[in-house]
Amino acid sequence: MISIVGLALEIKYGGYFIDSFPLSYLSATDIFLCADSLHLEFELANLSKALEKVNEEVVLTFYGALASGDVNTVQGLLASDDLEWSFYGPPDDQYLMRFLTGVAPHDRFLFKPVRVRAIGDNVFAEGQGGVSNNSKISKCWIHVWTVKGGKIVQLREYFNTELTVVSPVHDSLWKSQLGKCCRKSCPSLILAV
Repeated sequence: MISIVGLALEIKYGGYFIDSFPLSYLSATDIFLCADSLHLEFELANLSKALEKVNEEVVLTFYGALASGDVNTVQGLLASDDLEWSFYGPPDDQYLMRFLTGVAPHDRFLFKPVRVRAIGDNVFAEGQGGVSNNSKISKCWIHVWTVKGGKIVQLREYFNTELTVVSPVHDSLWKSQLGKCCRKSCPSLILAV
């Protein structure tokens, strides 16, 4: 909210004071532009949060369809020709690729997301899963999805690896908790977005 208090222009957001400018330093155009740009910035932040929620829902829908063996929904969420896939881990742990290429049934490995968080177009999911015929084996994994226009266009898959996500603006945006959930030490990677 922007308001004139005494001889100053005050800027507040969510009830918190952000800044104040003496009116003698500002023209009417400056005040209008300031109000307009702040409104636009807040609207963009709200739009970004809404888009992140939609992207999270796309990924959660994917996991639900994967668990139930709903191949049509899984295929409908993937970009048809442009899916970029990277896998980091032991070659034997490429369970998702085997299912999507038809080499193995959907229940060969059970993906159970524990945490999911979207940051922009990227959705970070981590969890545990097990080979369906051996309940004693539990593996930790991280999926970094890129979602555009409601379609999954990229997947980076990490098995038994800890991941810290950073950006040029923030030191750390997200950090996996794999070591805690699997009770073991994992190699660590840093991913810049």
